Amino acid sequence: MIYRQVVDKTLEDGLKEKVVKAYLIDAIEKESLLEELAEYPVNLFDSGKYRRSDYARKEVTIAQAMRRIGMYRSPFYGWSLYEAEGVFLGKRNKMYEEPTQVVRLIFRFPNARSIERKASDAHCGNVVKATIAWCLEERWRLGDVILWSSEERDRFLASHRLWPESHKAFAMEHFPSLACEVVKWVDDTGLFVFGYLVRNFWAGIQKRGKKEEEIWVTSFMPTINVVKPFS
Repeated sequence: MIYRQVVDKTLEDGLKEKVVKAYLIDAIEKESLLEELAEYPVNLFDSGKYRRSDYARKEVTIAQAMRRIGMYRSPFYGWSLYEAEGVFLGKRNKMYEEPTQVVRLIFRFPNARSIERKASDAHCGNVVKATIAWCLEERWRLGDVILWSSEERDRFLASHRLWPESHKAFAMEHFPSLACEVVKWVDDTGLFVFGYLVRNFWAGIQKRGKKEEEIWVTSFMPTINVVKPFS
């Protein structure tokens, strides 16, 4: 199937961080990627936002966008594919019946080994997990404040006010760095999906003389417990 060929090639290349970076750089230099993603809720190409104390949108230069691509770390770890028969309403309520190619992407949060070791030593492993989960849930709520601000840290602590003092102290110290890491990871997934993956799907289909009217993107953030045997 022509669509499957496009999907497989794009996904296989997407596992290679250098390939994705090279594609994004080329799309910034030669095409209109900055303009295409200008309306994204948070500016994906602002390399300086992770050091600021507010979320005010800044005009991003090509040089800043290139620095942001240099900061990209691949969150993509795999995928699954299946086809589904579907019926959709188009313009003027015209009904379309067609098979749909569904791609499920696997993203993995980076190993925070240094903080995990500190958490283990302080018996605060659940604090790290709770912080990451809370930040993922809250990431779209914010407007003109950043997730790693003292105000957001205080909101997080207030929602866990029954924790022992040792847990609260650990969260007080490490919440900002973890929150910043979560935001950057979410931004990296956005760069991958909208900057690389969807554009490649679309272009690959067009090169083969076909047309794709729409590509839908949705997401959910489940928790997966990995169980391994003892060696």
